[in-house]
Amino acid sequence: MARVARQHFWLLALLVTTLWPASANAQQAEIGGYHQSLFTKQGGKSTVLSYDYLQGEAYVTETVGFWGFLYHEHNYFSGVAGLSVDLRQWLTVGLGAGPEHLRDSLTRKTKTNGRWAATAWLGSDIFHVEGNFESGGSRQSWYQVDAMWQPTVRLGFGVLWQDSAGVGPRVVVRPFGDAPLEIWAAPAMYDFGTSRTNAMAGVQFVLRKP
Repeated sequence: MARVARQHFWLLALLVTTLWPASANAQQAEIGGYHQSLFTKQGGKSTVLSYDYLQGEAYVTETVGFWGFLYHEHNYFSGVAGLSVDLRQWLTVGLGAGPEHLRDSLTRKTKTNGRWAATAWLGSDIFHVEGNFESGGSRQSWYQVDAMWQPTVRLGFGVLWQDSAGVGPRVVVRPFGDAPLEIWAAPAMYDFGTSRTNAMAGVQFVLRKP
């Protein structure tokens, strides 16, 4: 069942990312499908936890745009959309809201709550810091801070700090020239909550309309 749901999620991601550049009339637009895997330990055993999400933004004026994301993991799905505003040339903030859908793995009962999210981006094309925070009726909050220095279009170095994963260095590579496929790895992320060192890796397909 989880495999079928994940296949449907990525079919939707492929459809949206394919149609986005052709249909968006925005001055600037970006949309991507993201997959990440967390390598950690649970109950003394090595475990791999995988997450999928689709995220995009599109400007409708020079300073105001729409942004949002769809997120999926086992027994959980959420979607948030809202507005973003450029407060400065180097600072963008956004707020959004939407539903989250949970299913109890034991009782199979489902529940839908409201969810909200905030995002902030500051920096330039070469160096930027992006922060995201979200929470909702399930009281399962989540945060991510991504600092990235990108000296070339094909290579980036930075630090990733993510809820339940930890904080550590990250490398992003675009291996196929202009193709919008990026591969990244964060080999040593220290989680202060569990005093454990984890690792993460991911693949992302990102389309940008300048």
